[in-house]
Amino acid sequence: MLFCRLSRGSLHELIDQLITALDEEYITKSEYSNGKELIKRALGLLNGYINYLIKAKSDNNTFFTAMLNKLQTCLYFRRHAPFGKHTLFKVFQGIFIV
Repeated sequence: MLFCRLSRGSLHELIDQLITALDEEYITKSEYSNGKELIKRALGLLNGYINYLIKAKSDNNTFFTAMLNKLQTCLYFRRHAPFGKHTLFKVFQGIFIV
């Protein structure tokens, strides 16, 4: 995700470079508009991807938290209840079903 944020910063710098190029008359207004539109589209795609990565990380943490809670429950019952081998195996299988 760090690379994506660095890329977003580079796109903002590119906007500044376009403004400078327009001010110095290296490019025309239509070239400036076209370049700014392309950068705007790229920023939209990049921001959407960053939001996706943030959500995926959040969902992943939720999954592992639920799995850890199930494992702790299983270990508690293993210490405090008389389980046979087969029953304990079924409890461990349940850890991976969220």
